[in-house]
Amino acid sequence: MNRTVAYLLGPELAWLLMFVLTGLIVMVSQPLPADDHDKLLNFG
Repeated sequence: MNRTVAYLLGPELAWLLMFVLTGLIVMVSQPLPADDHDKLLNFG
């Protein structure tokens, strides 16, 4: 097996997939409305 292929299929592929998944989650997330933000801060 080529060393480059082994390198790409190793743990670096898992890191890349986690990076892409995190980026997608950040893209679709919406900020909290102001009243929900205050409720969250005053919850405890």
